[in-house]
Amino acid sequence: MKIPLKTLNCHGLIAGATGTGKTKTIQVLSQQLSSFGIPVLMIDIKGDFSGIAKEGK
Repeated sequence: MKIPLKTLNCHGLIAGATGTGKTKTIQVLSQQLSSFGIPVLMIDIKGDFSGIAKEGK
């Protein structure tokens, strides 16, 4: 699925039942935004995204 960058200029919500791919969707989305130079701030209470962080400049 493609999402135009210009539509990602405000808050969003990714919701679904357990096992529907929310974590993977957020991971791919945040990595793609970061690759375009768009800063991504994630607050990960559970630790699902530990290990994918990159130190800021």
